[in-house]
Amino acid sequence: MEKRRFLICVILFCSLAYAQNYELHVNLSDGTTVAYAIADIEKIDFSGLTDIKNNQSLHNILKSFRLMQNYPNPFNPSTVIEYEIPESGSVEITIYDLKGNLVKTYFHGNRQTGRYQFIWEGRDQSGEKVGSGFYIYAIRFENRTLSKKMLLIK
Repeated sequence: MEKRRFLICVILFCSLAYAQNYELHVNLSDGTTVAYAIADIEKIDFSGLTDIKNNQSLHNILKSFRLMQNYPNPFNPSTVIEYEIPESGSVEITIYDLKGNLVKTYFHGNRQTGRYQFIWEGRDQSGEKVGSGFYIYAIRFENRTLSKKMLLIK
């Protein structure tokens, strides 16, 4: 088992140093492959690891707070935004224009561990359609905030 753990660490560090796309690809015993962007991995803890049997086991090892790029981007009339939180806690999701004005608060409250998605239909807090242009969507989890740009074209 120690030899297997050592090989996984060597492969991981080599892929981190030389990978062009900076992703960690893990082949699971059920035949599926899961990819994680290196920038989204905060900590990998192999202590107590005996085997990775499924995707859930892998998620327990590679926990991260992530905000994915919306799709499609550019978009019209709507776009999908996905995020992942590593543990239960306070979440706030907001959309801003490029001047920093709040356009919409999508969610503010507690969420359980997991991956979530929502659809933004280009409307502000009062339900009015917003104009074409760049917008920033942000997620705050506990004391950390991640944000990305998106482009609405009419």
